[in-house]
Amino acid sequence: MKQKDFLHTFKNNKFVFKYIWKLTPRRVLFDLIKNILHIVFFFFEQTYVYKFVIDSIQFKRPFYHVVLYMAALFMGWLILNRGTDLYETYYREKDEMKISKNILFEVYERAAVIDLIYYDKKEFYDDYVLNIKNIKERFFATYNSIISMISAVAGIVLYGGFIISADVFGIVLIFITIIIQYLLNRKSNKINFQRTMDLCPIDRVRNYVKRVFYLGDYASELRMGNISSKFFELNRTTTEDSIKLIKKSAKRLMPIDFINTFVMDNIAFDVIYILYLSYRSLILKVMSYGTIISLIRSQWSFTGSIGSLTSELTRMHENSMYIDKYKEFLAMKPMIKNGSDTLNNEKIEQIELKRVCFSYEKEKPVLNNISLKINKNEKVAFVGHTGAGKTTLSNILLRLYEIDSGEILINNKPIESIRLDSYRSRFSALFQDFYLYSASVKENIALDVTTDEARLAEAIRLSGFEEKFLTFERGADTQLTKEFDNQGVNLSGGEIQKLSLARAIYRDSDVIIMDEPSSALDPIAEYHLNETILKIAKDRIVIFISHRLSTTKIADKIFFFSNGEIIEAGSHQELMEQNGRYAEMFRIQAQKYDDGTGGNSNAK
Repeated sequence: MKQKDFLHTFKNNKFVFKYIWKLTPRRVLFDLIKNILHIVFFFFEQTYVYKFVIDSIQFKRPFYHVVLYMAALFMGWLILNRGTDLYETYYREKDEMKISKNILFEVYERAAVIDLIYYDKKEFYDDYVLNIKNIKERFFATYNSIISMISAVAGIVLYGGFIISADVFGIVLIFITIIIQYLLNRKSNKINFQRTMDLCPIDRVRNYVKRVFYLGDYASELRMGNISSKFFELNRTTTEDSIKLIKKSAKRLMPIDFINTFVMDNIAFDVIYILYLSYRSLILKVMSYGTIISLIRSQWSFTGSIGSLTSELTRMHENSMYIDKYKEFLAMKPMIKNGSDTLNNEKIEQIELKRVCFSYEKEKPVLNNISLKINKNEKVAFVGHTGAGKTTLSNILLRLYEIDSGEILINNKPIESIRLDSYRSRFSALFQDFYLYSASVKENIALDVTTDEARLAEAIRLSGFEEKFLTFERGADTQLTKEFDNQGVNLSGGEIQKLSLARAIYRDSDVIIMDEPSSALDPIAEYHLNETILKIAKDRIVIFISHRLSTTKIADKIFFFSNGEIIEAGSHQELMEQNGRYAEMFRIQAQKYDDGTGGNSNAK
């Protein structure tokens, strides 16, 4: 390992050791003391005992010497094992839970605040899945490697000291093999790490397939069609790809493992060293029988400690690469600028966009030169075909993305100057894909662990959810979904829609963004939803986003999007008189209503 790589690896492992020490110093002290004492007791029980007993026989020492030796050894093991049992029973699980909770909390906390644009990148998913899947285990693996390495060093010192005191040549032979085994182990770990990285995108697909088959969200559609065959095929192809990668790495690992285990361990150590000791004892007669046997056993333990040390050093290098991923993930900085100003009691009375441009990928603009103004209490509609940029603009207004160029003003203030929490608290959003959390009714509506009971009751009443709510025995504490609670409640599509509306009402915001929340509703339900929104939001700004134009007649302003640009703007009447793209789209949809294929009479 190059010096720079070694220092970087050492730094990452030091980071993990200090991390765990800070959380549970008791765990670290226990592991260090237990492992070092275990090495010492093991030496006196499995190695030195042969020299002591056989030499006592050979040189006719008193029997009580052996009795005292064995009694001291027994008492030492008894105390060590009893202490280990006490810790394992009362503290280990608690300490591990504390460490695991802290590690995962940091990952979840970072995931909750990083910019939404990361979720549009495949590389983010690979790194994020890798962190979520492995980081806790890698933290413990790194820590255990450090403890094992310290134990190995203790074993090397103890057994090496004994070997040197009796015979020096064995140490020379052992150290010749150390460098070779270290280099071989390092090569193996690099291959294993690359295999894990190559398997990550494949595992992401396989995990998606698994979710499709075990989540209830997909259960109905899977049974209504033959889409399951696609996922069977995905599972088959990804499994084959995984096997190919594993086979490829196995071919590279086989010769390395053969040299490492057979040549270095069996021939270099077992055969050559034992022959050497036998020659010194049987031919030269310069060693006692007890010393010979103890040296052979010391050699096994010493080489085992050396092997453990080299393995842990290379394993530390492998773990370090995962720790890098973890640290890189936590170091992700939000690109969305967070200002210092707050809106305080100031209501949002005007939103203005000036020449706003945005793209998810360079040279692929999604929004181009968008300029518009929305005034106090106005109801506006963003309309256009799917993919025109409507939802992207709503996410920008919610400050989920940072624009590439242009300017957005709130009450003539640049949004970059306003604190994100203050800004977002003034917006409510009803999304097309509304998700229920496996949590209580009140937590699903308030999106918080604390709730204002009066606001909650008002939101439930105004949203039309009250009739269903009154059937809940546990009221606002009723758990939604049965994922964690068999007493939980599953809601229908219409009930979920009302709950989403209650969420928007509870927030008591200045601006409500409705991103096609009625796309799954029938025309009558859509009409009632819009009427409810208008009723509760008469003194708020409302932004409707839709490609269904039955909603747009109630808007004060309509902005028609095409290919990321606003190509028409005005009221419904004005746009119909212009006889442009909006009028064409409206007439096509109205014709469907007249034909009885969709919509309602209000569309005309």
